[in-house]
Amino acid sequence: MKRFNSKHLVVFVCLTYFALLFSCQKKSPQQEVGNPSGAPEKVDHDMPDPANEDQNMDIPDSQLLNFTHDHFIQKHQKTSLKWHEKTHDQYVYWCAKKLGLSEERAQAMGEAAEMPDFFQAGIQNGFAQQWSHAYMYSSKGNWEWGDADDDFHDNLLGSETPGKEGEGYKGKYAGLYYDQGDQKMGDWYVGYGLHYITDVSETLHSTFIFPKVSMAFHHFDFESWVLNNWTEGHCFVNAVKDVDPSEFYQVSDLRASLKQAAYNANYYSSSFSGKAWDAYGDSGYPKGVGEGNAEAVKYTKVMIHEAAKWTGGSMKFILQHYNQLN
Repeated sequence: MKRFNSKHLVVFVCLTYFALLFSCQKKSPQQEVGNPSGAPEKVDHDMPDPANEDQNMDIPDSQLLNFTHDHFIQKHQKTSLKWHEKTHDQYVYWCAKKLGLSEERAQAMGEAAEMPDFFQAGIQNGFAQQWSHAYMYSSKGNWEWGDADDDFHDNLLGSETPGKEGEGYKGKYAGLYYDQGDQKMGDWYVGYGLHYITDVSETLHSTFIFPKVSMAFHHFDFESWVLNNWTEGHCFVNAVKDVDPSEFYQVSDLRASLKQAAYNANYYSSSFSGKAWDAYGDSGYPKGVGEGNAEAVKYTKVMIHEAAKWTGGSMKFILQHYNQLN
């Protein structure tokens, strides 16, 4: 997620509060979560999507791949990268390589995985990014916020409603291009769509901020800490590299898989996220290389490892679906 200042945080918190206050009836834990060992049931959301979910940038298909690459190069020349830019690329890139894809395809998918944080930058589009990049459960197991499952599904498989434009970038999706024999554009949408399941596999995007307000105030501290220790210090990237393809989750339903990934990463229902966040807090919410206690490092690595398993499983499913694995 892009960095925004304390004023933006107040806006987000207020939008969250009022959206919940005036939303329709909540879902029960049984409806939304179901058995924690299985995929949550498919349900509709309580709130409509924000208008103009993407920035008003109509990049022609003929320019999109080069635009993405130029954006990637520009961002990686800076020192202000955060979790939801560089790490998205790394999840997707390494999973692609583990599935045997070429270096060219792996790199292109990884670059595309960073683009939702650019095209859906939050504040100027209301709460679009905060809504679309999350799937948050409460302490009681209720869904409270976010429609990451819509963006995830629709970028990969398209709209489920005939004649209705889906929530993929510019209303399009991977299969539209694969069916036309355009593998490069299809791969772009795969990388773009996988962004959303990596997002919700992080506890900050799957745990509703009330009453766990520390997640709101230290969101970017945690992301900075992970990034600063990505390739040095704690070397969190190894938690991605160490995933064996045999560990990838078996994905057959994109929406259900994203909801399950979010539930597994939720502070209250996870076997590792709560421990990671509490230990991180006990360490004083550090950001520096090599900082953080052993428990924070241990359980954050588990969270990252799990995110890679969901990313790889989803990638394998969609590429097999379109016969694009080779």
